[in-house]
Amino acid sequence: MESLEQNLIAMLQGLPVPITVTWQNGLYHWQYDEEQGVSPDLVGALEQALRAMMQSFAAGGGSTSGINQGELK
Repeated sequence: MESLEQNLIAMLQGLPVPITVTWQNGLYHWQYDEEQGVSPDLVGALEQALRAMMQSFAAGGGSTSGINQGELK
């Protein structure tokens, strides 16, 4: 059975604009588009990544996925 951690990481990778989370050297490393960060725990990494995503969309910034306000109807 997959752990909750594995399920969350898989869900983030399945988003229209994926968030990648990896575990390296005792830290969670996350990347969303051009943004990236590190956290000692998964919840902190998720919060940082989601905040980066929300700030990007709030600022009207697009992403490498091609999703932007002009395409939303």
